[in-house]
Amino acid sequence: MTACPKCGYHAEAAVLRSWTLEIPREVESANSYTVNAGKTRWKYAAQRDAWTRDMLAMRRVHGMTVAVGMRRVTLTRLYSGRQREMDRANFIAGAKPVLDAMVRACMLVDDKPKWLEDHYAQVKADRPGLRVLVEEIG
Repeated sequence: MTACPKCGYHAEAAVLRSWTLEIPREVESANSYTVNAGKTRWKYAAQRDAWTRDMLAMRRVHGMTVAVGMRRVTLTRLYSGRQREMDRANFIAGAKPVLDAMVRACMLVDDKPKWLEDHYAQVKADRPGLRVLVEEIG
């Protein structure tokens, strides 16, 4: 399976199963915990642990199987009201605790490119949160 060298998308991959989760938790900008040391280290750990609880609950609710192969994940930040689109680098870096939580919740084998194809989007919505599309690909 060859990925696009620009975006990592595996066009020829067959989607075996998929799950769409909506979580009413917002991804924080990476600016709020740029360094994983000192005081910000604990903030990152608290974010990751909160996301892990959400992911475990969503995995059970949606009947998602434990990951054993590669999965494609699209994280869509939902922003509303007076919120604005986040700059892309801060959104992607801010989503790190989400992916780490997905690994801890066995939704992903690992967050290395061998096991994960990840994509990111942001859309204006009625309520803020995060939409997670998980696709088992083969």
